[in-house]
Amino acid sequence: MRSGFTVVGVGLVCVAAMGCVGPPRVVTTRTLLAEMTDLRNLAEYPDPPFRCAQFSSYDRRSTSPSQPEPAEEGWFANADFNQYLRVEERAGRKEYVMMDADGPGAVVRIWSANPKGTLRIYLDGSDQPALEAPMQELLGGKVPGIPAPIACERSMGWNSYFPIPYARHCKVTSDANEFYYHVNYRTYRAGTRVVSFDRRELDSLSDVAWAIAGRLAAPRQGAQATRAADALPVPAVREFGRGVKGFWGDGVDYVIETSGATAARLNIIPSLRREGKAAILGVGGTDKVINPSEIHGNACTLIGSVVFPMGWMWDLAKFLAISKLSFEPAVTHRFSLDDAPEAFKMADEGRCGKVIFLPNG
Repeated sequence: MRSGFTVVGVGLVCVAAMGCVGPPRVVTTRTLLAEMTDLRNLAEYPDPPFRCAQFSSYDRRSTSPSQPEPAEEGWFANADFNQYLRVEERAGRKEYVMMDADGPGAVVRIWSANPKGTLRIYLDGSDQPALEAPMQELLGGKVPGIPAPIACERSMGWNSYFPIPYARHCKVTSDANEFYYHVNYRTYRAGTRVVSFDRRELDSLSDVAWAIAGRLAAPRQGAQATRAADALPVPAVREFGRGVKGFWGDGVDYVIETSGATAARLNIIPSLRREGKAAILGVGGTDKVINPSEIHGNACTLIGSVVFPMGWMWDLAKFLAISKLSFEPAVTHRFSLDDAPEAFKMADEGRCGKVIFLPNG
């Protein structure tokens, strides 16, 4: 896991960006999200300028190519995990400090090969974390407001590129240990105006994040992800699967995808339990958002079909009657027949989940 960066203390310097002349800009979560798909930035110096660096779990014994043998205790030491800045006691628990840096700056990437514990990000000296979530869920795109592929598991690595700006200081910890990690961050020049991340932005910037996620998932089409059923996100599907008799837990046995929306297809495999099955009936779109490695890793089966056998409808009705399960979370709107045009318009725009028509208004 050796990086090609220059070691400076516990951080790894990778870029020194030069500035450009112009009015000062304010760095916010919104502006950092917008940068993720703005290709014009690649042809310009960053504004405001910044230095990019990295904290990681690299083996601290590896400091110089001139170190004496044995190699496993010198330059080629390769125990690149379970290495932290320090361990702190907080609220009766141990927290392993992965990053500790002064601002103004922004966390722009967190990676782990085996995320563990609860990840906490403390900003500007606060004792309360600005963001707190199970590390695997946060880096796996399972936290509401941070959709895949902004955060996702790819090739057995968990990643989050959701930006976390901070005005004065940032500390990242986990309450578990023995894992690999990277934390990439920017440091802006002193005096740069940076608005620190606020947890409420996961709600207020949700539309922005989903639009960015759609473009990243299907860059050639310039697609935007649609939240076809915000009331039933992947974590809720998994929790639902745990509570149904006969399901193996941590997901559901079957997924039937009928929307054709990018966001829905992104969530097919994460919603399935291991060895689950999914039928893809939705039409429309040419985006390639299903990762073959996820199919292999989850040992699941995908079935494409343009025909829905009517016998399945009877089986489904029987299942609902016997299990007495409520699928109310999937229903986001109810319309009278007179309002059918508005209902279809909302569905076309991806602003609803399942819709029920009420004959009597």
